[in-house]
Amino acid sequence: YGGTAYGVQKASQVFFDKEIEELDLEEAVILASLPKAPTYFSPYGDHKHTELTKEFTVEELLEREIEDITDLKDSEYTYGLLGQDVQLADGSTVYLPGRADEVLKRMQDLGHISQSQRAEAETSLKDYEFNELTTKTKAFHFVTYVKQLLEEKYGQELVENGGLKVYTTLDYEIQKQVEASLKEQAEFNTRFDTNNAAVVSVEAKTGHIKAMVGSKDFSNQEIEGYNNMVLAKRQPGSTFKPISYAAAMLNGLSPGHTLFDIPIKIGEDEPNNFDGEFMGPISVRKALGQSRNIPAVKSYYIGGEQDMILELSEKIGISSLDKSADYGWPLSLGTGELSMLELAQAYTVFANDGLYRPINPILKVVAADGEVLEDNTEIEELDEMLEVLDPRVAFMINDILSDTSVNLGRLLSLADGRDAAAKTGTSTKKIGDIIYPTNLWTAGWTPDFVTIAWAGNSDGSKMSLDASGYVGATPIWHNTMNLLHEEVETSEFQKPDKLERVLISSLSGDLPSNTTPLTLVSEDWFLPDFVPVDPDNSFYQAVIDERNLKLPNEYCPSRFVKAFTFFDNSQAEKFTPRLLADRQAEVAEWFMLLDQEAREKLNLGENLAIGKPIQEESQLCRAEYANKYLALHVLNLADGFYLDYGTNSVLVDVDSESEVDKVEYYLNDELQYTAIASPYTGTLRVPKLLSKNTKLKASIRLYDINGYLRQVDLDLRIGASSKNPKEFSRASADSNSELDLFPVMQDLNQFLNPDAPADNSDANGSNLFGAGAQKNPGQNTSRVLEFNPDRFIID
Repeated sequence: YGGTAYGVQKASQVFFDKEIEELDLEEAVILASLPKAPTYFSPYGDHKHTELTKEFTVEELLEREIEDITDLKDSEYTYGLLGQDVQLADGSTVYLPGRADEVLKRMQDLGHISQSQRAEAETSLKDYEFNELTTKTKAFHFVTYVKQLLEEKYGQELVENGGLKVYTTLDYEIQKQVEASLKEQAEFNTRFDTNNAAVVSVEAKTGHIKAMVGSKDFSNQEIEGYNNMVLAKRQPGSTFKPISYAAAMLNGLSPGHTLFDIPIKIGEDEPNNFDGEFMGPISVRKALGQSRNIPAVKSYYIGGEQDMILELSEKIGISSLDKSADYGWPLSLGTGELSMLELAQAYTVFANDGLYRPINPILKVVAADGEVLEDNTEIEELDEMLEVLDPRVAFMINDILSDTSVNLGRLLSLADGRDAAAKTGTSTKKIGDIIYPTNLWTAGWTPDFVTIAWAGNSDGSKMSLDASGYVGATPIWHNTMNLLHEEVETSEFQKPDKLERVLISSLSGDLPSNTTPLTLVSEDWFLPDFVPVDPDNSFYQAVIDERNLKLPNEYCPSRFVKAFTFFDNSQAEKFTPRLLADRQAEVAEWFMLLDQEAREKLNLGENLAIGKPIQEESQLCRAEYANKYLALHVLNLADGFYLDYGTNSVLVDVDSESEVDKVEYYLNDELQYTAIASPYTGTLRVPKLLSKNTKLKASIRLYDINGYLRQVDLDLRIGASSKNPKEFSRASADSNSELDLFPVMQDLNQFLNPDAPADNSDANGSNLFGAGAQKNPGQNTSRVLEFNPDRFIID
């Protein structure tokens, strides 16, 4: 009956603490259900209940009527000892029967029980609680896993009664320390409404399992601790992203290429990032290292979508993903269910530079007569293994995930500083309008070991909103990896041949040209077949009204007229293959909607815009706005006046045909006060740390709602204001001096012709501007937007 329960009397004592004649119907049914597969159906194993292996969305349930287990595919559930009611995402409940239900049906068919007895037994078996497991088995989940493998290979009878000697790969000293460390972190995780955790570690070059902890306490029935979560199928979240990116790299994507982290719409879907923010143009290196969702979705399309990603996943050891399922783009975000052991198998391929090494927990099996049935102590050399992933792609993923400049978080690095590739993940579930975490992961590896850590609830229920893979699972991963590497010589991920490091324009993916801003030149790895060969023609210069990127005219306030470098995103992403070229309109539309603060956060460099200037005059620059009277008079200060220490009131008189926006008060170029309502009185504060007679410069600036400005500048001193004269000429500003475009044209000419004299004179000293029209004596630049010179006539 499994474990040490030989015979029905012993099984009755182990499972129910009863003599055989004391058993009720439900308990007898359980015992009758076990002999067919006692390890598989063990009440203390992974198959106590029949469970769903797929989490159905509300949208999927609308397309499928799931009323009972016959409406499910075999891949969508695992058969267990007992049945249970499972609630689906749409609130409906479906009963999934187990092995015990088969026995009850057979008993009714044979006339041993009635229909009502069967129904009553089915109901009570759903929530049946077994005796607490008191076995002293070391590494319980690992031993149970090994035993199940042996039964599948040699049969139950030989394993239970054949006297086999089985030698395993487990490092029990490491195992004990990992168990203690995991239990400590699992207790800490309870603050996130999380009740369980698990970890598995594999030696990369041999495939040997060195540690396996399937739950924080295998005897805790409340958390179903007997279930081995290392084998349970759960959504891996972002720990799956490296596989999606690897598929894209096989199609030419490089760590240095830029993908746009911006709002996108795919059909009716609108993917989002975990933080709800968008970072704009971002390198593949940074996008993967910082787990941005939108670039990962784009990697799904670059990588060949579902079929190609599933094909790669299968090659590297993931077999649970359903080829008949319609995962779509969410597959790149880890929505396909798989086990921790499968993920460990997949990432041994990356640790082994693209070579497949099967995971194996068994070193040797010896029969009672001394015959060696299995011997895995001699592992074939790596160069004899099957290559299932281009080693150059494996290296590029390893290089990104071990890059501490993008893979942020202290615990993602090991104590001794050796190379370690690591990726966190958090899968989620939407309940009502709130998205809750449900599984917390960290996957990471060195050239020596692969470790997958998980934290969550055994029943897949939600956790608190502040739970994440980094806070819940990464400490387990970090501690386990440090233990494994304590006496292991440091090794590095080895760069394979035929991989080139190239300077590129980070926004366009082309070779830098003389128009590419230096701040946007980066260097990274490329497959030789996909090294860019064209120069970057996506940048050009233009002078615009910075408020709306439109063309200025003689009515534009000069402070808004700026020389900008434009990144023509329609020229971007033209490297082979042409990536997502059909989504360029989204890039330009997104950028135009950003405010100035959001644009500055992109860190693209000063005066750099994405898209093209709008080739029409700025509607903000109109004669009717510019010609409206606007005047500022300062009533109680003039040049040479004294300011007292502390706060000084400044009285002004404002006269404006248009609505006044604000009056700003500056002292030594520092904004000290903003008045937004009449009479627009302001203050200037003088700190006592300055000595008397110190010179001060005050600026009072009046703005109307159209952006036009009047400014009064005053030279003042620190002293007693009582010395200021009672009669004086008021300082005023009422002329529209900022419409003088001659300085703007000087700047533009110098900008377009950096070798020309700064004073706009030719070699003979003659001014290059005739009749007030701008001229450009320098050589034409093909990417410079042409402007009508009449727009720059000086009034």
